[in-house]
Amino acid sequence: MAAIQIRTDLAAGWVDSSIYYSLFLNKAEQIQRFGAIYFAGRWPWILFGATVFEIFPPAVASAVFTYCILSLIALSTYAFARCFMAPAAAALAGILAACNLQVAQTTVAGYPSVAAAALFFLAGALSIQSWRRDAVALPFVAGLLYGLAVMTHPFVAVAGAPIYLVMLLMHWRTQRLGRLVMGQVAMIMGGLVMLPISLAVFRVYYSLSSEVLSTMWATTKYSVLSGQGNWFSKSFDAFLLDGGAYIYFAAAILAVVVSLARSGWRWSRIEREYRLIHLLYLAPLIWLLLWDLVFRAVVMQYAFYQVFIYGVAALQLGLLVAQAGLFERRPLLMLMASVSAYLALQAVVLVGLDLGLSMLVLLSMAAALLVVAGLGQMVTKRMAIQACLSATLVLVAGTAAGLTRYGLSVHAPDVSGAPAIEVAKWAMQIARRYTGPTQPMLFAYNRGDYVLGPEYPVRNDRWDFIFDGRRSFFNIFDTIAGVYLWDRSMLLTDVSQKLDPTVPNKMLGLFKKTAVVILWTDVDRRHEMLEKLSAAGFRATEAATGAFHSGPFDFSWAVFDLEKSD
Repeated sequence: MAAIQIRTDLAAGWVDSSIYYSLFLNKAEQIQRFGAIYFAGRWPWILFGATVFEIFPPAVASAVFTYCILSLIALSTYAFARCFMAPAAAALAGILAACNLQVAQTTVAGYPSVAAAALFFLAGALSIQSWRRDAVALPFVAGLLYGLAVMTHPFVAVAGAPIYLVMLLMHWRTQRLGRLVMGQVAMIMGGLVMLPISLAVFRVYYSLSSEVLSTMWATTKYSVLSGQGNWFSKSFDAFLLDGGAYIYFAAAILAVVVSLARSGWRWSRIEREYRLIHLLYLAPLIWLLLWDLVFRAVVMQYAFYQVFIYGVAALQLGLLVAQAGLFERRPLLMLMASVSAYLALQAVVLVGLDLGLSMLVLLSMAAALLVVAGLGQMVTKRMAIQACLSATLVLVAGTAAGLTRYGLSVHAPDVSGAPAIEVAKWAMQIARRYTGPTQPMLFAYNRGDYVLGPEYPVRNDRWDFIFDGRRSFFNIFDTIAGVYLWDRSMLLTDVSQKLDPTVPNKMLGLFKKTAVVILWTDVDRRHEMLEKLSAAGFRATEAATGAFHSGPFDFSWAVFDLEKSD
């Protein structure tokens, strides 16, 4: 699985899988590069990451951290699906959700949005159980988890609202009004408990004031409503880059259509539990599309917003297979076979795919298979054929998942030869040549030498420029270091500052070698940096130097091998 993930990243020419992992190593850098606002809206994820990276070496910690979150999304999706379907079908839904995020959406596998979605599904499962069992404590615990999910990624409040509303409306008639009101009050109280907990964390961990909460919400609104393009204005090439995700979502829609066809095209004839499963997907999908259309937002374009509907999309495929009777005999064996075939198709696509015409051909084939599988499911009456077609539909979703790519157009114009893409190619060459499994890379540069967009809400070392009439972001540092998935550490962001030896000492304590890349524009920073490194007890040997120019990018660079002075 890890090999498939790395192959995906390298094929795309962009690495974003563990974008902030190195910041877990250094508390000072968390506040400097995350910013107080980002920490306020992600603190459970950040503290968990810091704990994992304190226990394990960085290379191991990256894997542990990502797979913990993936396990959480699998288990929570299973628990959520188990409220409506048999164990084997629920397990398939959970596995599909995790595998899709791991292989197809490697860019977001360890992101806070995935953790938030997992916590939300777990809270949803508890809410449903509280309504069905008339339990008193469960709504409060569910509220705690809802609050924790919101503090892990604030956008879950937007994406999760229609899902919770559907669950509530579907259980409204089965509840006594007084008990229902008490449950909602308990849930709200559980969520509000997270406010004093969050404020305590802010004060103890970072000495932040309570004002950071209101600022964080304002910033979240801004970052969601503007700044990174819009789904409805994507070019055809940009759609192809993320086409696998949309075919996966289309497969889930087709599963709903198949269910409707099997019930004589009458919604009321679909079993109540199945109607709820379908609404849990359709409601947030329509809501988020409208959100994009009305607010000109980025939900359906950007991978780490799409994850909020991946779990409920997987539920549709699990239900489809259950309806076809695929798990009626030897459910464990059939589950293992389905998942193995799903992963095999993803691996074939990822290993053999080149962006361009082959992507279009595979997308067309997947779309055709979806139509054939759906039509066959609607017209056939034979259970064996239904089971076969249902399995085909799930496997097509697996192929589509393998097609998904993190579009360079998100951080750079989707124009051939765009300067940010050229920088990405250069950065990947630097990463492959001068970093490795036992040699991470640190960075030294002057933040003032590079233009940061003043309207961008998070201070994250990005260039902000216009190319071909369009605004573009690009983060070169993430690209260089991300190829080996564990280090994003900044040695210095102001060369005039005194060098803190903490991070390089920690890296050299864990690895035999550590590389340092120094970037500058007009003034050669090499001599100045060598003096600072020497004063801090390090010896740096120049390994390579060069210059790069493309569009607005014009800088010189040098790579040094860093060692401790004897």
